[in-house]
Amino acid sequence: MKNIILCIVLITSVLLVEAQKQANYWYFGQFAGLSFSLGPPAPLTNGALNTGEGCSSISTSAGALEFYTDGRYVYDRNHAQMPNGSGLFGHSSSTQSGIIVPKPGSSTEYYIFTVDAADNNLEKGLCYSKVDMTLNGGSGDVVTTEKNISLVPLACEKVTAVGHSDGQTFWVITKKWGNADFYAYRITYDGVVTTPVISTTGPPLVGNIGQASKGYLKVSPDGSTIASANNTDYSVGIYNFDNSTGVITHLVTDDSYTNPGGNDPGGPYGVEFSSNSARLYIGEWKANRRIQQYDLSSGDPTTILNSRVVVVSVGQNANPIGALQLGPDNRLYIARYQSPYISRINQPNVLGTGCGFVENATGLGGRECRYGLPPFIQSFFYLTVDFYWDEPACNGYITQFYASASDTPDSLKWTFPDGSNSTVMNPSYLFTGGPGLYGVGLVVYLYGQSKTIQRFIRIQPTPEVFIGNDSTICASETFLLNAGEHSSYLWQDGSTLQTFVSGTTGWYWCRIANQFGCTAIDSLYLTVNPNPETSAGPDTSIPEGTTTLLPGAVTGGSGNYT
Repeated sequence: MKNIILCIVLITSVLLVEAQKQANYWYFGQFAGLSFSLGPPAPLTNGALNTGEGCSSISTSAGALEFYTDGRYVYDRNHAQMPNGSGLFGHSSSTQSGIIVPKPGSSTEYYIFTVDAADNNLEKGLCYSKVDMTLNGGSGDVVTTEKNISLVPLACEKVTAVGHSDGQTFWVITKKWGNADFYAYRITYDGVVTTPVISTTGPPLVGNIGQASKGYLKVSPDGSTIASANNTDYSVGIYNFDNSTGVITHLVTDDSYTNPGGNDPGGPYGVEFSSNSARLYIGEWKANRRIQQYDLSSGDPTTILNSRVVVVSVGQNANPIGALQLGPDNRLYIARYQSPYISRINQPNVLGTGCGFVENATGLGGRECRYGLPPFIQSFFYLTVDFYWDEPACNGYITQFYASASDTPDSLKWTFPDGSNSTVMNPSYLFTGGPGLYGVGLVVYLYGQSKTIQRFIRIQPTPEVFIGNDSTICASETFLLNAGEHSSYLWQDGSTLQTFVSGTTGWYWCRIANQFGCTAIDSLYLTVNPNPETSAGPDTSIPEGTTTLLPGAVTGGSGNYT
């Protein structure tokens, strides 16, 4: 039955499936960014955005950056503020300050949906502004007549988007503060339909507006489930969503999260689904600093609650956990407050700790995370395939490839530059043709549908290093090893300088890296001989004009006398 339903959905979901490249560029935190345009995420240091939490980016369907925002300011593809791109009603302290939604049927028009912050008593609520990319000489601008259009006063710091069941239009969803209402707005070829579908369902969200309204709201990629993290309410709400009608119905609420006390409270904050929509991840910020996983596959409330398991616990001294966000490679990325790295879960479809958490998975080029990561229309991650490689691809070295699909493929086939093929999920390949661009292809069959991914991989030059030949010295001497000029060094004792001074017998090695991250290693064996003990005899006095024999001696070795 599952396959039959998916086949029906596939007929109407072409637009959404092919839109994965619209999540290619991310800008967030303190001038931080990531690009997925060439495969593995690479740091971007050209961004103009500096915000504590909410942000959003959008690229074209071909993967070229269009613009990005923190819900207050809008920056074009050249990282300049759009002329009318200020004064939007988001907030730097709003969990999901903004999300960008393309206008169906248009390649030049977008809507930015913003939500205010609890710091401002949620005063502005949910609003939208229109961006027209034909304005400002093709760099885009906010349309003055459609700016900060109010939709829901007192909306929580939560807004998410997903595709309609027709595969072409979209839903934008928010949670009202102070009651149990959800608002779903449809975005069609005519624009934003301002009459919402209102669903009153589940426990009302009340209490301390300053914190309980915080936390992410997300829809599963298949559009069937909604999850809401309610920060200092210490609860997570899980709901069914009908993406044909916009109706939301309460499934289960987990109110068993606890406050460990202290001066830095905070419960559930980050929310994300696995790409197969069967797992739900909740990040606890500040206090507990953990990531919880739920198994949603049963659809049964009790079974779902009982499936909850801690898959990540970083400890109280580690950088706090912020937003959770699927990437175009179907891996789950994790913001870490004030960290120069971003963490990752490599296989979010896998149950339990086997999902593969990686601390400090990707560097940010000297920039820093804050609490937010850019959310996208969740349908961008529905029935998608990709492949990636994490280490630098270097000439003469084996490169490990990984297939990444939103669900387990029916079958797949890799094609490599020498014409060879592989049908395993994660093959390796040895590049020996020298530095340059090489094409690698992957065909994946997912629920009977063929998807082809072709990427060009730049193979970088492999450096050479020579620290010397095996040598022998005396104990009274020192031996200087010099690895030459390279980008980085690692000696056998962990030191990282270009040179190393040795004086004991043993193996010495140095692994160097060039500017591309390609490495080489060289080693030598040093023999240190003990120094002999020598004597020319005792001090002696003789009469002038006479001779005597000096009894020179060597112990601990033999050699020449002078």
